[in-house]
Amino acid sequence: MTDDIKRPVFICGTGRSGTTLLALMLDSHPKLISGPEIKILQPTADLWWRIQDDLLKFLAPYNYDLNDLNSSFRVLLSSFFNKRNFQGRVVEQTPLNLETMGILSNIFPDAQFIHLIRDGRDVACSLKSQHWDFTGAPYDPTENFTNAATYWVELIRRAKEVARTYLNDATYYEFRYEKLVSEPELEMTKLLEFLGEPYDESVIKYYEYEHTFSTNTKIPQDGIYKSALSRWKKEFTKSDAEMFDTIAGELLIELDYEKDHSWVNF
Repeated sequence: MTDDIKRPVFICGTGRSGTTLLALMLDSHPKLISGPEIKILQPTADLWWRIQDDLLKFLAPYNYDLNDLNSSFRVLLSSFFNKRNFQGRVVEQTPLNLETMGILSNIFPDAQFIHLIRDGRDVACSLKSQHWDFTGAPYDPTENFTNAATYWVELIRRAKEVARTYLNDATYYEFRYEKLVSEPELEMTKLLEFLGEPYDESVIKYYEYEHTFSTNTKIPQDGIYKSALSRWKKEFTKSDAEMFDTIAGELLIELDYEKDHSWVNF
């Protein structure tokens, strides 16, 4: 019988928002452990939704209800983590956990979710340099700044709505990539307090530790570097800025990245 994992932590964010860095930092903590992006949470959530929405009624004669469904999926997902013999509290780092927070909170009622937000303009610059190809065709958000802006706005707005509907202050924590790299000790202290875990300086010295997963993200050998902050100022043209503002300007202001729309005249 597979033991259910307890109090899992799910890192969420758009692609290129710093989730790998955060996973490395948390993986360095003596009570936490991360691993490779598990990749199956989205299709598993889709299956949960289909059964819950369309098929659960057919299981009523078997005295099978929503609690049983959640328990079944909890056992299934726990089995994947337990296969890796994780010793510690599991931290799952797939960025698009962002899209499945509501369902995951049903499957794991004691889970906590960390939403790391990065300036969408820097996300767009980073996405455009990736050339990801998952289906035999380029991934839309990496194609151009327009697609990246749309992707950033849609995912963040959707995540905030899910958080309002399904989560609360004890289960959802939102903070900024820019603050993480500028004041890592302060931000990790606050994050670990949210998680109910003691602060440990290993999270700042993550680059000194061996990790249970590989990453394509460059790991600096002397601490967090800040060179990627405001990258957009070097890579955006005036027309790029105007386009991005049309799509995402209101969200940039809501998230306090800008005070108004005059930033396009950078």
